[in-house]
Amino acid sequence: MQENLYVVIMAGGGGLRLWPASTRRAPKQFLDLLGVGRTLLQSTFDRAVRFTEPARVLVVTAAEYVPLVHEQLPEIPQENILGEPRKCNTAPCLALAAMWIVRRAPERAKAATMLVLSSDHHIPDHEPFAQSVAAALAHTSTHPEALITFGLKPLRPETGYGYIHAAAGEAPVAQVLSFKEKPDFETAQAYCQDGVHFWNSGIFVWRVGALLSALERFLPQVVTALSPLQKSLSWTEDLGAAYAACPEISIDHGILERSAEVYVVRSDFAWSDLGSWRSIAQYMPHDAAGNARQGTVFVQDSHHNILHTPEGRLVATIGLEGYVVAWHGDSLLICPAEREQEIRQLVKGLEEAAPEHV
Repeated sequence: MQENLYVVIMAGGGGLRLWPASTRRAPKQFLDLLGVGRTLLQSTFDRAVRFTEPARVLVVTAAEYVPLVHEQLPEIPQENILGEPRKCNTAPCLALAAMWIVRRAPERAKAATMLVLSSDHHIPDHEPFAQSVAAALAHTSTHPEALITFGLKPLRPETGYGYIHAAAGEAPVAQVLSFKEKPDFETAQAYCQDGVHFWNSGIFVWRVGALLSALERFLPQVVTALSPLQKSLSWTEDLGAAYAACPEISIDHGILERSAEVYVVRSDFAWSDLGSWRSIAQYMPHDAAGNARQGTVFVQDSHHNILHTPEGRLVATIGLEGYVVAWHGDSLLICPAEREQEIRQLVKGLEEAAPEHV
């Protein structure tokens, strides 16, 4: 474990594309979607404590999920769970975490290092991940202003991910030349083959001081909104006013795409952003007909489906091809797998038509 290392877990997402398993009341990070006995949040915490002690693990989540985090992670102090009063995207989320660290240990906080993890990532093999973390920490020790992201070698032409264009070379850490938005299929195919484009994992390492300096330079409005918390006598009560004045902006758009101090760790650990049923299906048991199955399932003449249901509830199919069937609680989803990107819009419609099911 590295001294003065804080791990920040971002856990405020809604997981709409994994409905009906993931709902507003219990989003995906609080669920054991992979059937491993630990929720996604708990699995992320298990990774975090390999690098630091529980007292230096922070979870930033939505205010309404603070009790869920406390219930699932009783190992961390209650004050380490930061509940955002409204969604403001990742830049304010990470600014809040940095300011919390400064408030807690002002004499040495700016030299502290932050490892930022997302609560909905699946990283099954620890050792290669730890090697990438070690490379990032080594780089920040010699480049204290560096802002480091982790790039994964693309395994397929994925159009749902953002990409990082890295400088050519063999060193484990490279300068970032640019960030690419979700590409079309042909562009993603080219990225898979050129050796300089990597999946943008959303995992970061930087010194607290480096992040605060970048915030002051590129997002002064975020600093202005949140800085009163530094001297607040009631941090929790004053969060509402601070967030009311805070713009919504991602750390990528707000800082990383604008700074010259951004680097990428070329990584090859197994990783998945569990944001869709197809991403979950990669880790579900498969039968000889290519059906990904979790729960009590019976299939007849059915191929290449994703069938996800709790134990004790039977799903049976005849002649079904290429569908997602997910049955959770009192809600059932039946959707062509190729149209799963439309689930988000479906859920937004349900929020008006049948909010009790979302």
